[in-house]
Amino acid sequence: MTHSELAKMMARKLRLTNAQAADRLDQVVTEILNSVRRGEEASIPGLGKFRCDSGNAIQFEPEQRRPAGARDRA
Repeated sequence: MTHSELAKMMARKLRLTNAQAADRLDQVVTEILNSVRRGEEASIPGLGKFRCDSGNAIQFEPEQRRPAGARDRA
């Protein structure tokens, strides 16, 4: 999915213009990058986690999906 496609989808769901949605998307991406560059982990529930590795490269770890109907064990 491209930036433009994601912004259009956001615009429809949030009832924004494409430009407004693209601006919000850019703000989120910028905040994620800033957090990771400060050494913090940035997590997006349902998607995964962003963090810097030991060489300062940004890494993404996708969230593990559970099979449909699977439940947490206590």
